[in-house]
Amino acid sequence: MAETGQARLSMPIHGLSAYLLNHIGGVMIILLPRKIATQRGIVRYFNGKPCINGHIAERYTKKSFCVECSREALRRHLSIESNLKAHNLRGKKWRESHKRESAFFVKQWQERNKERFKSLCSRWKSENKDKVNTYTRNRRALIRGSDGAHTADDVSRILALQGHRCAICMTSIKDRYHVDHIEPIVRGGSNGKDNLQVLCPSCNTSKGGKDPYEFAATLGRLF
Repeated sequence: MAETGQARLSMPIHGLSAYLLNHIGGVMIILLPRKIATQRGIVRYFNGKPCINGHIAERYTKKSFCVECSREALRRHLSIESNLKAHNLRGKKWRESHKRESAFFVKQWQERNKERFKSLCSRWKSENKDKVNTYTRNRRALIRGSDGAHTADDVSRILALQGHRCAICMTSIKDRYHVDHIEPIVRGGSNGKDNLQVLCPSCNTSKGGKDPYEFAATLGRLF
């Protein structure tokens, strides 16, 4: 066990095996030798010594590679788009075939990085509003006992088919639109893509949960 003051550390300390405890204004570092890590079957160890690139970091027990150097090498490798796509595909296949283990690791990471996880969620939601809205519609429909479901891609296709215009008043809805159930869910309508249309906010508010034929009649239209 070695003890040092915070002022004596000229390089950053990385990794979970460098257990840091407040100790009278300094930092107590608990070292884990490679020999002990090997005996206990621990995949990483920490010896307190800088690697050839100056990282005071964990090392992999098997080959003594610096964890931080390995991370930097991975970041360089994934900076190439083709490598990133292949890496993501392998990860997706592993998660699909190891759902229980994947869920466990995700939960652990979320608990260790609560603030970052919260920030990433907020960022994803702001960048994927269509997917968030689609999830919300599907969830509400499921709660109300409606059959069918749809995706954000389904909504995009409907928008394109309508020429990005409201299905009722034909005004442009490129900037803002509402996804409407032609036969309202409250009247037993499906949540599937075949029962969807895209309206401007004003028309959707006016239509509400009305029967589509009755609503058309109030506009002077006949089917």
